[in-house]
Amino acid sequence: MANFIYSRTTEKDKQIFYLVSQDREYYLFTQKYRRGVKEYFHNKVLLRDALDVSKSRRDTALIRTKTKFPIYIRYIEKEYGITVLESTMKKQSKTRNNSCGRYGLINDSCDYAVA
Repeated sequence: MANFIYSRTTEKDKQIFYLVSQDREYYLFTQKYRRGVKEYFHNKVLLRDALDVSKSRRDTALIRTKTKFPIYIRYIEKEYGITVLESTMKKQSKTRNNSCGRYGLINDSCDYAVA
């Protein structure tokens, strides 16, 4: 399932950014209105394109906005328990969990008989 980022412009010259993931909409942040940023994000933009700074057309406002996204997306991932970024998916696949803690004993029972 694809993840998207888009913005809405409010009447007070503010832009509000949203993340659409798993058919849910998450609020990311609000910033001052910039015309280049509005033109880029007024339609839904794929997450990988939104994070790619090389596609910013040398617009400094767009570059600054794109560098904010990973910070806010990581917060959304922690707050709602979802995985959006590829780096988070890789980290989750590397960790091992078992019944006695993260890297504890492999056996199901953690009790020992002491003589």
